Formats: sequence, structure tokens, C-alpha cells
Amino acid sequence: MYRLFALLLPVLLLLFLCVSASAAPAEDLTPLCTFTSNSPTYLARLTDGKIDRHFQTVSYQENYLEVTAPDSKPIDSMYIIWTKDSGKVLLEVFDEKDGRYRTYRTVNAVYLHEYIPLPENTHRIRFSSTDKLGTLAIREISLYGPGDLPSSVQMWQPSCREADLLVLVAHPDDEYLFFGGTIPWYAREVGCHVAVAYMTLQNDTRAHELLNGLWTAGVREYPYLLGFDDKLSFSLSSQYRFWGKEETLQAVIKLFETAQPKVVVTQGVEGEYGHGGHQVVADLCLRIIRDGEGDSTFRPHKLYVHMLDEHPVHMNWNVPITSDKSVHGKTSLEVAQDAFLCHQSQQGFSQEIQYGPYRGQRYKFEVVEGGLMDNAFFGLAYSDVGPDDSGVSDFLQHIDTLTSGDVAAFSPVEASESTALPTEEPAPTPKSRITLTIHK
Repeated sequence: MYRLFALLLPVLLLLFLCVSASAAPAEDLTPLCTFTSNSPTYLARLTDGKIDRHFQTVSYQENYLEVTAPDSKPIDSMYIIWTKDSGKVLLEVFDEKDGRYRTYRTVNAVYLHEYIPLPENTHRIRFSSTDKLGTLAIREISLYGPGDLPSSVQMWQPSCREADLLVLVAHPDDEYLFFGGTIPWYAREVGCHVAVAYMTLQNDTRAHELLNGLWTAGVREYPYLLGFDDKLSFSLSSQYRFWGKEETLQAVIKLFETAQPKVVVTQGVEGEYGHGGHQVVADLCLRIIRDGEGDSTFRPHKLYVHMLDEHPVHMNWNVPITSDKSVHGKTSLEVAQDAFLCHQSQQGFSQEIQYGPYRGQRYKFEVVEGGLMDNAFFGLAYSDVGPDDSGVSDFLQHIDTLTSGDVAAFSPVEASESTALPTEEPAPTPKSRITLTIHK
């Protein structure tokens, strides 16, 4: 017995050392690095922790930004927060043997918040612009040695192409205000593929808040941004005139065909407090999914609409999340509250309600249980897999889901019973060209 223990002891020690090494946190090398540029005026903004301002080079020059780490501290990876409108950037790594820079890759081509692993033993890197203006624009940059990275480093995956659940909203923060714990529950507890899509994105600040909120909620696949301009209106017709009825229809059809969601959850028919953009999102989903308008090649199996009275579903967002230990037993509503707090520019606002029994009252922008715009109350507007079972609150009921890592295609289930609500046939409008931001 003792002899066996003596033989196993070195192996156990080796395993312990390996586990200890892999669990070591990565050193933040940012304070140790030197930053140089031909436009040095705003270099301090790269590392000041403030995403509301950024470093930018002078236009129409061959601009560069160089980062140098100490000889004893190689850079293993870096995390960059770009500006929303900055172009693609060439990243070069200095070859110590040849004494010159070599092209490594193009960055800022896909993700606004970008994690970039670097070759082994990298001490110097250089960024240069590839657009005709020659500008470099970065909000924040962090550099790390080997080891486990902080949870704040967002390692985004490509946008979901076989979504179990798609949350489609008009604006960033709507996904928490009106859907409560939907995203945290299905992303962190159920562990399925959750896609999130936004009709509009007002500015650069809100883009960063959007990504920080989704990362907090548990989403790891990059969101879909449909690119319509933001506008406050209080009628369906007014918002359609601004966005374009046919243009929005084709954009959402393309979204569905790309993300291929099994289930869609969207905003209220009356636009919650009456916002025309919210109304358009609900109307588009009903037209495409329930009514079959637009000749789409893909049709989700179920559609849930916020605060729809027909076929009601009352979700419970107060159940603790146990599958994902990183949230330390918080409920999905509590995680949603944390995610909403990432939208710092939207804190403390309210809006007068335009329709319904609460007309004239003010809706405060906060993620709470119940309230005037109950984020746990939905209605099943369409289903080709039968009605939901009584007493069961689950958007994915009767739906086979893909857990993380699965890639098998979902086979549509034969309709056992169809659930649909009557609607008026919308008037046709001229076709127009649409775009959709899809990250491959």
C-alpha cells in the first residue's frame, strides 16, 4: 500500500501543479507597457477606464500606435474596445530575430469589443489604419500575460445561426425592461443558444452598454444589429413611415433566415408605454411568423409577444440560477437587473404611457417584478408545435434545443395544433434595399 502511494505521489503532485498553474490569474501588463504614436495627444485615454472618450489619431496621415512591454513580461493577449465607427486596423507583431515588424492579422473587422490572442513571446505590437482617412480610434486597451483572464474580458463568438431563442427588440435595454430574466435564464441556466437582435442603435455609448449588458446576462454569441435610425414616435404608422414598411419587413425576414430561431420573443403590440418602434417590432413578427407574409424561406415554430392577452404565459424570474455558478445563486431577474445597470446612460428615466388602462401614468425605466409593464407576462401568438401545457412556463416547451457545442440541424416538428390570432392584411409598399449587420 505504501509502495503504491509512493509511486502515485509524484503523479498527484504533478496534477496539482498543473491545476494550480492553469488557475493562476493573468497579470495585467497594461500599467507596465509603453504607448507611442505619431498622434500622442490623447494617449492617456487608452487606459483611463472611461469608455465615454477615446484615443484618436490625426486624419490623412500614416498613423500608428505602438505598444511595448518589458523584456521580462511577454504579452499573451489583449482586449480592445473600439469606437463604433472606426475602420479595419492592421496589427503587426515585432519579430525579435529579424528585428522588424511582421503582419499578424486584421483587427476591428468584426467585434466592437475584441479579444486578441498573440503569438508566444510577444513584446512589441503596432497598429496602423487601413482606411483612406488613416485614422485610428480606440476607447480602451488592456494587455495581459499568460493565465486566466478577468471575467470582464469579452470573448465574443460569431452571431448565432441556429438559435433556440431569438429576442427581437427595438432598442438596447428593452430586452431587460420588458423581458425580465428571459436572457439570463435561457443563456445561463438552460444553456441554449440565445440570439439577440436590435432594430436600432442610437450612438457609440449605447453600443458599448449593449455589449456589456449582454455579456453580464450570459450571451456569448454576438448580437444582430439591423441598423435603423432611432426615432421616438407613438404610433405604428408614424414609425413605419420613418423606417419603411417594406424595408423593415425584408430586414426581419433576413434576420430570421440567418439566425433560424426556433422560438421568437418580441415586444408588445401597443409598444409597452406606446413607443412606435416597439409596435413595429411586434407587428413585423406577427406579419411574418403568424401570417406568413413576405415569402420567407424560414419560419420559427413559436412566437411570444409581450403582454399579449391571448394564450397567456406567466414566467417566474425569481428562481435561482444553479447551472452557472459564476452568478452565485442569483435569480434570472437579479442578473437582468445587473445587465440593465450596464446601460448607464438610461438610468433614472421615465416615460408617460400613451395607451391602455395605465394611460397618463409614468413608466419608470427599471427592471422589477410585476409593475405597469410586467416583464413576466407574455402571450403565445403562434405555434406549429401545439399549445403550451397549462401551468408550464417555458418558451421552449415542445421544442428540442441545441446545447452549447451541438451543430446538428433542427428538424421541424409536424404541427399538432396551430395557435394563431386574426390580423388585418397589411397594405403592400414598394420594395427597397435593406442591410443587416451579420458577423461571421
